[in-house]
Amino acid sequence: MIQAEECRIVERSEHYIAVYKPIDMAVHPSDIHKYETTLMHQVKSLTGEYLYPVHRIDRATSGIVLFALTPETASYIRQQFNEQLITKEYLAVVRGHILTELCIDHAINTPYKAERKEAVTIVEPIALSELDIPSERYASSRFSLIKALPKTGRWHQIRLHCSYKGYPIVGDVKHGDGKTNALAREHFGCHRLLLHAQRLEFYYENDGEKQNIHCPPDSYFSTILHRMKLTI
Repeated sequence: MIQAEECRIVERSEHYIAVYKPIDMAVHPSDIHKYETTLMHQVKSLTGEYLYPVHRIDRATSGIVLFALTPETASYIRQQFNEQLITKEYLAVVRGHILTELCIDHAINTPYKAERKEAVTIVEPIALSELDIPSERYASSRFSLIKALPKTGRWHQIRLHCSYKGYPIVGDVKHGDGKTNALAREHFGCHRLLLHAQRLEFYYENDGEKQNIHCPPDSYFSTILHRMKLTI
């Protein structure tokens, strides 16, 4: 089995720290994760800094997580997230071929609540593959490497939207397709969700200076892409 990478500092300034989060790690402590090491615990240990979380990504997702270093920066960045001013870009591998850009506008249920909230995701195809591996009633298996840009920040938004359109993300055990996941484990050694937060673009000072942070996928994700004949 391929080994996932450890957390590391991607970029650091006097205002914030951008960190690579590996798979299978919660961002910060909660009632569910209070007895395990979280990303916040590890970053505090690495830096000795007091951290202000400004957003989070799913436990199963790898990629960039941003922490502010002052309450003023935290407030400023959180406001941008709330006003949908921050660009969030993800890589994902889905079942099937996506040939053109999609705008998925579909409300999502809020966990543990009866309400549905507006959610919009733009999906852009990057690469396609068709492999001689039988899949259910088909003689071959088709996959797409996509770029996903969520315009809102709902719970499991990209995973739910891809599944809703009939393109489940490979390795998604909660919202995806079990047979596709089993095929990916058997033929590609894929034991993870193929979703990676690769870019954040945001303002971090009131003078209008914009920051663009990029974090390519780790060797685990890249190895699976190579095996699936998908290239960035």
